[in-house]
Amino acid sequence: MKAKFVKGVVVLITGIIFLGSAFSVAYAEEEKAVLTINEALEKVWQNNLDLQKASLTLNNARISYEKAKANVLQSESKIDEKQAELNWQQAQNTFQKSKDEVGTEVISSYNNFKYLLALVPLRQEKVKLAQNNLDRVKEKVKAGTAGELEELAAEISLETARQQLESTQQQLDIAEQSLSLATGTANILEFNLISEFEKDAVENSLDVYVATALQKREEIEFARKNIEIAADRLEQLKITDSPWLDINKANNDLKLLQITLELLEESIRSEVRQRYQQIESLSSQLGLLNLTLGQARRNLDNADKQFQAGLITKDELSSKEVDFKEAYLELQKSKGSGYVAYLNLQVSAGERLDLGGRNED
Repeated sequence: MKAKFVKGVVVLITGIIFLGSAFSVAYAEEEKAVLTINEALEKVWQNNLDLQKASLTLNNARISYEKAKANVLQSESKIDEKQAELNWQQAQNTFQKSKDEVGTEVISSYNNFKYLLALVPLRQEKVKLAQNNLDRVKEKVKAGTAGELEELAAEISLETARQQLESTQQQLDIAEQSLSLATGTANILEFNLISEFEKDAVENSLDVYVATALQKREEIEFARKNIEIAADRLEQLKITDSPWLDINKANNDLKLLQITLELLEESIRSEVRQRYQQIESLSSQLGLLNLTLGQARRNLDNADKQFQAGLITKDELSSKEVDFKEAYLELQKSKGSGYVAYLNLQVSAGERLDLGGRNED
């Protein structure tokens, strides 16, 4: 069965995006320097501690590889030569996986931080509107045109808005720390994040992605090479008439590696399936958010007409504006989540990501 997929493309917006002025950050009192996702990733390649650690580990693996090659020249062991080559290939693959993982995590952090940064002023506006509403209800209670239940409902609404604001501010603090740590940038709040993430829908089947993963995932090839080396070792022990205990152990080692390969293939199938289903779920969510945004836009248009006709208050109009802006933010956040999900699916399918920066070889 075929399903709709989302193939992501990062679209870097260099001007003021739709509703940009509406989403101006409360923390900013003057124009900020721009930080695109490409610029954030460049900071990652230069400053990220996890990548620095991975690079040093790769460098040590390179040194071990060079030493192993020198030893092979003396021993002339084909098995040791195969093992040295395999260890080096695995080290390079581990580094690339670390780089892909850090890159996708930063894109996710960038998307989340940008979302929360724009959400905080909307949450603040909701608190203000709820407080205004409570004040009006109290006046009505004094005038005898409203009861205690209406006042209690207004108090609950205000407290709910305050808790939402507090929660959003806490999430923003965590997101700021995460992105700052990942990029090695202590002053991340001084930048204006402008990159948006768009996706193109394509059709493909789960079976195709699974088949591609089983064909391209380097871990599977490494597992097969390990089996080949273990078989060579076993044959060598038999030829040299080694003790039967050593032969039996080598035979067991070979069988263990064969089982490990089967388990690895099943694990990869499961991983691809989960990430495929995640994209399907996000695609459905995106459709719903588009409908929600359309509804919020119509509600805002109607509210504006009602306000112009004197039928509703300014606060009621402002409430519809906040709802519309929140719907827009949720849609943009979902697009970013979908892009990250697609990158993860690419990795699961054995594709190498091109997120910029120099690869170690």
